[in-house]
Amino acid sequence: MPAWEHLAVVDEKEMQKVYDELNTTESGDLITLGSPQLGLDEMNDLTSMLKGRAFKKRCLIFCPRTIQEQARHLGYASQLESAGCELMSDCCTCLTPLVTKKDVDRVTTNSIKGAYYYKNSSGLDVNLKPLFWVRLTKKQAKLLTKNMISLEKRLPIRFWFSQTE
Repeated sequence: MPAWEHLAVVDEKEMQKVYDELNTTESGDLITLGSPQLGLDEMNDLTSMLKGRAFKKRCLIFCPRTIQEQARHLGYASQLESAGCELMSDCCTCLTPLVTKKDVDRVTTNSIKGAYYYKNSSGLDVNLKPLFWVRLTKKQAKLLTKNMISLEKRLPIRFWFSQTE
């Protein structure tokens, strides 16, 4: 039997249901990016989106060691670290003792997988956001949050899910 015959078909209604179940808060005490781990292209995108700005909250980026080494060589790592990011290699955002209920109550993440484990295994509230959210100013983010229902109606739900998940 071909492998594709084992694939589940998930429609936009089911994706919306999962998103609604996992997105339990409007902000996080901590930001985690990558689960699956961020790739070099995503780190480059993130660097470009920040454009010299810095995170106001602790931000953990999870990536493979080889990607972190390449990011260092290309200058992405130093730019991300200057923006307040901590690069974590060869560990999983979901299974690390770095993100626990004793340290934070709410996590902002771009990961459906991470959101699932934070909510169901760690008992944390989750603020699920796409990676592009980083490039917004505080005023834009506030306006977008206020109009989120309107935005969700205009954008297909698949837009909110990372293309790598």
